[in-house]
Amino acid sequence: MTGAITDDPALRQALTAAGLDSVDGAFAFGDGEDLVKGGLGHRRRTKFELTDSQGRRHELYLKRYFGEPLAWRVRRWWTYGPGKSPAQVEYNNIRRVAAAGVRTMQALAFGQQAERSYIIFTTVPGEAISRSLDAFLARHADDGAATRLAGELGTMAGRLHGAGLAHRDFYAAHIFLNEHNVAWASHPCIAGASCSCSGCGNETAKTTEEKENIKTTNTGETPVGRMGKMPMPHGTAIELYLIDLARVFSPKCRRRRWFVKDMAQLKYSLPDDWLAKHWQTLLDAYFGQLVFNRSTEAFAAEVDCKVATMRRRQQRRDARTGGSK
Repeated sequence: MTGAITDDPALRQALTAAGLDSVDGAFAFGDGEDLVKGGLGHRRRTKFELTDSQGRRHELYLKRYFGEPLAWRVRRWWTYGPGKSPAQVEYNNIRRVAAAGVRTMQALAFGQQAERSYIIFTTVPGEAISRSLDAFLARHADDGAATRLAGELGTMAGRLHGAGLAHRDFYAAHIFLNEHNVAWASHPCIAGASCSCSGCGNETAKTTEEKENIKTTNTGETPVGRMGKMPMPHGTAIELYLIDLARVFSPKCRRRRWFVKDMAQLKYSLPDDWLAKHWQTLLDAYFGQLVFNRSTEAFAAEVDCKVATMRRRQQRRDARTGGSK
């Protein structure tokens, strides 16, 4: 068997104990929950949990490949070189994307033998932007989080393309948004600065005595404002994670075309009203990661042209099926 496994001793031991250090063991593995969706074909995806010897609980995915059609193998060999199984390609892709500075899952193990292969990787925190964006924007209508999100999206895309990698399925459904509050020590109410934060009930707290009622504790409890409300931090840290990396590749020719397609897929999958306000911010962050030989305006126009083509195709499909985007 050809393969690799994590160098984390405790996790490696847990995977080995579960039989997940070999192709035969991976294909015999019966725990977890199979994730069923259309188009999986010769793949099987299983979500499962594993607790290592240090008591750490890991939420993981096991993806098994088998019975791959010849045409798929030929395309893969053409793109990635001969001798690499789909699991090895995905394992390498995860590591390459992470090396580019893009948050993603952690590849823990893969193995290949004859026409079978498997890969194990971690889950990512958060929720897909396609499902979570509306609620996120509703929670952060006035604190600039939407602008920061645009910058993070552009930076992610720029880092990916700056490393010479194209995703090929760069839709909002494959980008996970994870948010968490800034450290309480930096909150103006706690630092003693003047604050107008309605979330913590401190909009009129101007005296030192009042501000003393909003403080951190040494017990790990969440601080509460003087009116008993949960404090609302002035900033939200945004983390984006890119998933579905099986088709990531480094184009050998017509690289710009693939980058345009990625950006068009992203724009197509985001809400029009949000795009109207924040697309330029996203592009500015994107171009800030790259060196362009042609004008950025020309690239943006190519993206818009591709989006228009995608929408026309969708409209034709909808006309045939009676559906909608």
